[in-house]
Amino acid sequence: MSSYILLKHNHENNTTTTAQTVSPTEEGVRIPLGDSNLFTSDLLIMGCVIACIALALYLWIRPLCLEIKSVEQKLFARDVAEEVCKKMKDEL
Repeated sequence: MSSYILLKHNHENNTTTTAQTVSPTEEGVRIPLGDSNLFTSDLLIMGCVIACIALALYLWIRPLCLEIKSVEQKLFARDVAEEVCKKMKDEL
């Protein structure tokens, strides 16, 4: 027989009470488990994990993008220099 122990905090009296209930599927009767913030805490944890992964990807990808941009600028400068040299040779 499985059961859950619930903690319920009363904000008005600043007290915490415990209640033991059977699982919702036990004996075919659905028993409400009371007010629980498990859903919101799970969403909060998932949000934090997603934010950490996004930050890690950003910090890993950003330097690569900056490196690609710098290489692109160098290649563009080289192409411009080659064209200028070619035009100068043609003028001579």
